Amino acid sequence: MKATKRTKIIQGALIIVTLAGIRSAHAAACLGATSSGPEFQSITFMQQTGTFTFEVDATPSASNPAVDGAVGLSNTLMTAYTDLAAVVRFHDNGMVDARNGSNYQAENSYAYSLGTTYHVRLVVDVVDHLYSAYIRQAGIVPETTIANDYAFRTEQSGVTALTYWGTFADIGSMSACTGVAYTSMNPANGMWFNGVNSFVEVPDSDDFSVTTTGAITISAWLRPDTLTFSKTDGSGYVNWLGKGEGSGAAGQQEWYFRMYSQGNTEDRQNRISFYVFNPQGGLGIGSHFQDPVTPGEWIHVVGVIDGQNTYLYKNGVLRDCDQYQNDGSATPVKGCNQYSFSITPANGTAPLRIGTVDLNSFMQGGVKGVRIWNRALAASEAAALYTGTVPRSGLVAEYLLEGDVVPDTAGAHTATSYGSHWVPQQ
Repeated sequence: MKATKRTKIIQGALIIVTLAGIRSAHAAACLGATSSGPEFQSITFMQQTGTFTFEVDATPSASNPAVDGAVGLSNTLMTAYTDLAAVVRFHDNGMVDARNGSNYQAENSYAYSLGTTYHVRLVVDVVDHLYSAYIRQAGIVPETTIANDYAFRTEQSGVTALTYWGTFADIGSMSACTGVAYTSMNPANGMWFNGVNSFVEVPDSDDFSVTTTGAITISAWLRPDTLTFSKTDGSGYVNWLGKGEGSGAAGQQEWYFRMYSQGNTEDRQNRISFYVFNPQGGLGIGSHFQDPVTPGEWIHVVGVIDGQNTYLYKNGVLRDCDQYQNDGSATPVKGCNQYSFSITPANGTAPLRIGTVDLNSFMQGGVKGVRIWNRALAASEAAALYTGTVPRSGLVAEYLLEGDVVPDTAGAHTATSYGSHWVPQQ
């Protein structure tokens, strides 16, 4: 490290935006730091005193043969290394690591390439002075965990708030763009579906079937833009996420999420449900909630199917539990609704679809953050997921829906978008 330092502080290039009720700081320009010092650059965001998520795109420049730089968070204008509480470093040995108290280390080895942009995500707990860090090459690869509950830098172990993000370079140069902090995973953009014929499709996989995994969890953010959908099915509902098509002997029905349109013939106004079906279709069993819905409002849902019950969470809170397996082989779970018949799900060949399920009804609105696990998430995990902590254990597919290309950032299940469009943050 060099003995001298040079600092640039950027405060003017800042936009405060309000997105679905969440205020966040979004830099209008990129920050860039070069090694003539070292150099520090920082910019303010909405002060955070609890648990929050921060995301930024970072690029180690190819203009020099090596880089030693970082992106990080602080409670003050960054003028020294010791100002940073949470740090993800691009070391001059070609690897990425993170600060843990008094040392740099990494949960997993991750090599970076000069001139390549990387998306860095931090989940930060200011009260307990801990953070986790994840990295992926922008847009095309799954995240890799760099830090898991690492301690803030020793000099920042008593900090009570974080208010700045920034970058520094000691060797070569670093740039960082579009840094944003938020207190829930409430998405600012998402994939928009026109309610007529747009959807995302993923080929069939055993990872998406409860009978091959033993249990399954699906989570997503939903933003209905209307309460009266133009293309509905059955009594007046939209099947907007799931796996299933056909009926009778040729049926391949499995599970899906449904939202009922205003004016449906079952008087289920605004109801959001999560069902499991026999392969031939017909009557299913599932869980639901029926609350007032405001068009344009984001709602977080988590559906769980284990070997006996379905569970449905709204915004981190368990709202309903229903027993679909009624053969007497298991003890009923207290509080779960019971029925006089059973569902025996099977592994079908239908693709996974977002925005529709079987091409008979279509969602009009936004969807983002679709994730699938090959296990049943616990109630505590579903609650943490709403506030931004994504459990990686058992995560077999993840579609963030933050661009017109739809990569699986957790696995290798390629998705294709048909007529749906990404709505970028303004």
